[in-house]
Amino acid sequence: MILFFLASALIIGMVSRSFKELSFISIFFSTVATSYLFFPTIFANVHVISLVSPLTLVILEIQGEAFTVSQYFYSTSLFFLTSAVLLYVGVKNFKEERLFSHAGLLTRIREFVSEGISRSHPYISVFAITALTVPFVFMVQMMLLVLFFNLPMPLSLLLLIVSAAFVEEVAKSIGLYTLLFNSERFASWKTVAIISAVTAAGFLFAEKLLLFVTLSQITESVFGSILFLSLGVIWIPFLLHFATVSLVGISLKLRGPQGYIPGLVAASVVHCLYNLYFIMGWFA
Repeated sequence: MILFFLASALIIGMVSRSFKELSFISIFFSTVATSYLFFPTIFANVHVISLVSPLTLVILEIQGEAFTVSQYFYSTSLFFLTSAVLLYVGVKNFKEERLFSHAGLLTRIREFVSEGISRSHPYISVFAITALTVPFVFMVQMMLLVLFFNLPMPLSLLLLIVSAAFVEEVAKSIGLYTLLFNSERFASWKTVAIISAVTAAGFLFAEKLLLFVTLSQITESVFGSILFLSLGVIWIPFLLHFATVSLVGISLKLRGPQGYIPGLVAASVVHCLYNLYFIMGWFA
């Protein structure tokens, strides 16, 4: 947790253009992160969802109850992974033109991401960037899982389906958006298709790997099945990821930056319909 807060503080300090921005972003982040840490502990000894917070392990230790190695990795792995990614991004971008830039927040995020794209191996870079977003996606989805846990069914399931799909589509579109608008040589339909395929492969690879290593416990619940349903068969989720990223790419290609939000909405709708079909049996 300490590493996570230190790494986040580094990034927040670099993207903030003034003390007002620094204060606002820092307070907002601290509130969200603290909620993520403390709220799940309410369900300690009640539901497996409580283990998304490392503080649950502290409670178990105080109560004299043992926890397994897999539970430890389940609670802490996302913090270690996201901390490593944030520290890498911060160190990579710790240069004068980044520190003293007055560009907007979204533009600066795009600049930070572009620093990790190799000119000689752009597709490998997009694969890696997409894979590195997966720990953040899982962390946000875990937060949503905790947030919607106490809502009545099926409202909680529907909200989780919609929000989880949108979070995934935002993460998958980062590399595509950055590459399309940082170099004109990637603006053809062929490269959009290639980037979409590489993005789909990178996201699926990291999603599978992270779930296989650490998150098997949460998939035992109905909420977990919604978050990680697409991990069952390889080719079906790959086609889903490819189709949704392609929708964003097509929208960006046709309308430029103004097409980003409509593309995200369209991709999220397709993702939601996919989840509704496989989870709740709609349209069957």
